[in-house]
Amino acid sequence: MGVSTDGIICYGIALEDGCELPWQDEKWDGDEEEWWMYEVCGYKNPFELFDEYGKWVPGMEREEEKHRQYYDQRREFKKAHPLPIEVVRHCSGEYMMYIIAAPGTVRKAARGYPEEINVDMFRPDSRGFNLVIDFCDEYGIDRNNEEPRWWLCSMWW
Repeated sequence: MGVSTDGIICYGIALEDGCELPWQDEKWDGDEEEWWMYEVCGYKNPFELFDEYGKWVPGMEREEEKHRQYYDQRREFKKAHPLPIEVVRHCSGEYMMYIIAAPGTVRKAARGYPEEINVDMFRPDSRGFNLVIDFCDEYGIDRNNEEPRWWLCSMWW
């Protein structure tokens, strides 16, 4: 078994170790997109495919058209209500740390696959600066009065 390492560069706020995020509870299981879609944007499934234990609702396992409708509606909603930030996970899979980043500024390079960097990306507009601060403040994420800046970090899986 090998170890994978990824290099990451992004523009945002590096959160303090132990900072609690609203999507880290049992309900959302660390999935910020599900939290955003259901909790913040109020998405409602058109019907249920699965029960609370993750098993098929009786009769749904063979309903291909219903499956398509269910996932098409989710995709359309996500497209119309995108998460306004990117969550960067760094450090290691066993000791996760987070950066709340401005959208479009995150670049990753997996070991063995270099990624070209366009220097124009280092000129974030004020919208990205304010967006990250506003997001953290609105959803109770303690940014310790930090302002966004460029970060170079890594993730060891």
